[in-house]
Amino acid sequence: MLQAPTAALVIRPREYNVCSFPDESAYVCYFNECWDARRRCCDNIALPFEGINLTVHPQVFSPNILETYATSVLWDVVRSFGVEGKTVADIGCGCGVLSILAAKQGAVKVHAFEIDSDAVENASENIHSHGVEDIVMIEQVDFAVSTSVCTFDVILISLPLAEDAWKSNASCTLKVVGSAIDAIQQSAHRRLNPGGRAFLVRGSFEGTYKPCGEFAVDRSTIAHAFGHTFWVESLSSS
Repeated sequence: MLQAPTAALVIRPREYNVCSFPDESAYVCYFNECWDARRRCCDNIALPFEGINLTVHPQVFSPNILETYATSVLWDVVRSFGVEGKTVADIGCGCGVLSILAAKQGAVKVHAFEIDSDAVENASENIHSHGVEDIVMIEQVDFAVSTSVCTFDVILISLPLAEDAWKSNASCTLKVVGSAIDAIQQSAHRRLNPGGRAFLVRGSFEGTYKPCGEFAVDRSTIAHAFGHTFWVESLSSS
């Protein structure tokens, strides 16, 4: 049985409130403008992030802090927990940023899961350029249905927001796809090692921290940016 975590995790002090928007629709417009501009230019982006240099393809989600703090908040929490000597699963690895950081922070093995072929290609290039391909394995597969029997000490979950949330401001909360969260939660039950921890990053304009299923919100992992509240939910093995 997975239990709610008790040990406090902290976000490294930084100025998150660099840019604020009055409501969800304003942020959505800003995010979409950034996204559309990247896709129109058709060029890869050189992006420094947390001490490493990344290449981000136009069609791949960027952890650029001028667009989102989701990746930064998740990494702050994971770094606080620690990955040295541990096995890590990176679900929705995108350009490979968290997998590379985990490898450089001493993870003994990282298994990156991604369903998008563009992101897999992008992540593979970044993993190779940082020389961590002996530690990081990337697989184009849905973690929830993967036939792999590997278990992990740390599971990182950074999923895309539901597409309809960007197209309409009918709901004030940017929602991750509920069915995907449910399926991944069930997989986390099966694939966390004893003493392991799963981390899920989420966000809302409502400032409410309602966790998904058995995931629990640690109030020390809440940050605010872009008029948006980001937080990390976590799940511990018994």
